[in-house]
Amino acid sequence: MLSQKFLSELRKFVEKEQRQAVDESARKKQRDSAAVCARNVEAKALKVFGKSHQEDVCLSQGTLVASEESLDSYIVLNRGPGFTGLLFKMIDARGLPDKAVYHKAGIDRRLFSKIRSDPKYHPSKATVIALGIALEADLDEMEALLCEAGYALSGSETFDLIIRYCVEHRVFDLDEINEALDSFQLKPLGGVA
Repeated sequence: MLSQKFLSELRKFVEKEQRQAVDESARKKQRDSAAVCARNVEAKALKVFGKSHQEDVCLSQGTLVASEESLDSYIVLNRGPGFTGLLFKMIDARGLPDKAVYHKAGIDRRLFSKIRSDPKYHPSKATVIALGIALEADLDEMEALLCEAGYALSGSETFDLIIRYCVEHRVFDLDEINEALDSFQLKPLGGVA
């Protein structure tokens, strides 16, 4: 059972973060409109110059160089380990048996086996979070896992704020996290797909 103090602190944290997210959202919209313009100019420049033509395109905030580097080599050089690769690297680094991880995450053996056997398997955000909780991942590790699966913790989503709060405060008991989620009428973790 979560203490009233914990729930009170959690509610204050969520309210504060959501207020900041609204303020930040307005500032971000202004920055994003400039970035969208720059990306549109970049995209047009790449179409004009092609991938093998070397030209400089001057942008308002920097220079785009259309180089001979191919898209394929860029992808090879910049591709991360992927969700599955990072997950099992973290499990191995902690010396945990698979069964302990999927049991603590509240997912079944078949789903965990599917994740292990298919490097291209794309889990749900809830599954990624549950596995991060099971590994007692710090915030950077949790964000890295989410990123490799194509997700992020949002500063404007109550569910994400509760997860972030629990990770920052080292609350890794799935029952306690689910109780916190339930107190905000949100879907619990565990038994996820």
